[in-house]
Amino acid sequence: MKSIKDEYISKQESQILKGVAILLMLFLHLFNLKQNVDLCNTLLFIGELPLVHLLTRASNPVSFFLILGGYGMYIVNKKGDAHRITRIIKLFIHYWIITIIFITIGHQMFPDRYPGSCINVVQNLTCYTPSYNIELWFLLPYTLLSLTSVWLFRL
Repeated sequence: MKSIKDEYISKQESQILKGVAILLMLFLHLFNLKQNVDLCNTLLFIGELPLVHLLTRASNPVSFFLILGGYGMYIVNKKGDAHRITRIIKLFIHYWIITIIFITIGHQMFPDRYPGSCINVVQNLTCYTPSYNIELWFLLPYTLLSLTSVWLFRL
C-alpha cells in the first residue's frame, strides 16, 4: 500500500522541474526574436527559419510554473495553510519596494513619464495594470488564485 508521501512528487523533484522551467524561459527569451537568432551561428534550418527559433514555440515556461504553483498550493492547502494571506502581504511589500525604486529612478530619467497620473500609480501599486514593469503581469492573477484557492480546491 502506498503512503501519502509516495503519491506526491518530492520537494527535490519539484525544484528540478522549476529548474527545467527556468531553462525553458531562458531559451525562449534568448531565441524568440529573429534578430537575436541572427546574432548566432545557426546550423539547422527548416525552410528559411532557424530550427532554434522554431523550437521557442514549443517552450512555454509559464505553463510549467502555473502547474507547479497550483500543485504546490494544493499540497499546502491539504496540509492546512495558515499563512496564505501573510505570504501575499510579504510578496506585495517586496513588490511595492521594487516599484518605488523603479518610479524613483524612472522619475530621475524620464520626469514627464514617471510617476504619471494618480490612477496610473494606483493601478501599478495594486498590479491591476503594471505599466511600469509589464513583466509583472502575472502578479494579480496569482494573488487572486491564491486568495480563492481554498474554495477552488473544494470545487
